[in-house]
Amino acid sequence: MTEDQIGILIASTDSYADLWPITFACLRRYWPDCPYEMHLGANQQAYHDDSIKTILVGRDADWSSSLDRMLAAIPHEFILLWMEDQLLSRRVDTDRVRRYVAYMQRRQAAYLRLTPTPPFGTPGVDHPELGEVAPGTPYRISLFAAVWRKDVLRRLLQSGESAWALELQGSQRTDAIASPFLAITEQARSRAPIHQVNALRRGRWSLDGIGFLAQEGIDISSSRRPRQTRAYLLYERIAASAPVRQARAAASKCLPRGAKPALRSLGSGLWQVWRSR
Repeated sequence: MTEDQIGILIASTDSYADLWPITFACLRRYWPDCPYEMHLGANQQAYHDDSIKTILVGRDADWSSSLDRMLAAIPHEFILLWMEDQLLSRRVDTDRVRRYVAYMQRRQAAYLRLTPTPPFGTPGVDHPELGEVAPGTPYRISLFAAVWRKDVLRRLLQSGESAWALELQGSQRTDAIASPFLAITEQARSRAPIHQVNALRRGRWSLDGIGFLAQEGIDISSSRRPRQTRAYLLYERIAASAPVRQARAAASKCLPRGAKPALRSLGSGLWQVWRSR
């Protein structure tokens, strides 16, 4: 695979434009030798930087539809998909990225996650650090930094779905795709080529993000974004725990489609009541 077959897409919306300078500052700091063309997907607001190509998709109907329009405008066969609130936190091992991508091509894989996040790949005999994530695995795909075959990602998108729905329902849809989905093995997580910090949690500055940005000397004191509280962090960690994620994935398969929005609304309402105590 040649390097012009891969492009980086920072998938965003205009409402997150305040993060763009921070995202790109961290990319330049920790991946100065990035060999891939970089794109920013947004609605109507361009980012003025000659090294970054802005793709404007118009009004934001829903996350999946906007992402599909971004992908349609990119000429590359493979996409390194990146969310704007995932900040690079360590120097990227470019040589390892290249080796991993070459292995992905040899395996004719659809997806390769480059971060040390579960679910991990099952160790195989032909690579010491990468393995397959089996069909049926909850969160077989996620929106942490990963290389995608663009045609597969577009096939998995469904109009009307959020980013979180793609991770949940989209993982179920991958069962119909014969190509392997790859990830770093748990034994090799310390050698992952990309490490990120989530700057935001549901639109709020996360405690991890606040600490990381202070360490990097990036001032957000004038930001109008709300900040995560410790109570909200506890809620998020429980919700993101493996047992809860697996239970949600299992329940999602059983619930009728119309029941899911009502349950999400109920859960959100209960959380707001608890938080206001």
